[in-house]
This record gives sequence, structure tokens and C-alpha cells, in this order.
Amino acid sequence: IAVWLRACGGNEDHDDFRVRVRGLPRKSSKDSIISLTSVQNALNSRMDIGSIKMLPVILTCDPAWKGGDETVIAYRQGPYIKILEKYKLTDGQTHQYTFVKMCQWEKKLRADQIFIDQAEGTALYTLAQNMGKSNWQLISFAGSPTDKADGQNSQYGNLRAQMYYECNDWLQKG
Repeated sequence: IAVWLRACGGNEDHDDFRVRVRGLPRKSSKDSIISLTSVQNALNSRMDIGSIKMLPVILTCDPAWKGGDETVIAYRQGPYIKILEKYKLTDGQTHQYTFVKMCQWEKKLRADQIFIDQAEGTALYTLAQNMGKSNWQLISFAGSPTDKADGQNSQYGNLRAQMYYECNDWLQKG
């Protein structure tokens, strides 16, 4: 029980602890990885950006093509994360539009590293490479997780699953 409680961040009201130990139903959807309560608690414990100025600035982009999805640009510095922009490309706009925005944010924030979701991000990456930007990297969230040691089974099916579960752990820790 103590191991399960530690895995749930010491929270006896965590869904996994409720089901396994207390025999109670889940408070969130059974398919949910990150609970609204975890997000709200983490937002309430946000630290001052001034206390992490010495840490590297990571700029991220999840680019979307036309349709229902939004392009999301965010940055992270230590445990601090902030969404900078969310928008949908309109008629006449291409990934060049997003690339220009990313370059503006890179300059404004003096970003040390840029991570781009590989799915729609290859165009951004190509534009960056053509401009000699070596700090831009593609990340394949469908690719192999990083918790896999050579010859061993992975805890996660892919990097996207790993990201969600580790984000939940990060939120649980405040």
C-alpha cells in the first residue's frame, strides 16, 4: 500500500489509489491520464519566472495543417511552461507563417533549443536547416520511448504515451 501511495504522489484520493486500495470508483474518466485536479494544483503552485532565469529556454511547436487542429507554440524554462500562441492556419497561410512566428519567439526569448512535433513539423525543420539553425530538432511522438534500455522492454508504447504519463508525474510533484 505504501508503494502505491508513493506512486500516487502521497494522494489517497488519486484515482489509482482509490480503485486499488480504497475500493472506490475513479473520479475521472477511466481513459484519462491527467486529472483536472492535478492541473489545477500545479497551476496554483506555479513558481516565479524570476527564480529560474539561469535555466535554458526551450521553445516548442506542435504545428497543425488546415482543418480542426490548432498550431500551439509554447516555451519551457525549468518547471515553468507557458503557451505563447494557439492559432489555426487560414487560406493562403502555410508553414512559412509558423516558421516566421517561431523565429520571432526564438529571438525574443533567446531560446536555447527548439523542439518541433515531427508530424507536421518537417517543413519548419527544413526551413530552419536552410537558414543554418542547428538548435531546431524534430521529435517523433509516435517513435520509441526514451525509457527503453537496449534489449529491454519499455514501460511505454511510444514517446507520446511516455510524455503523458511523465507529465502527470510532473504535475503530481507540483
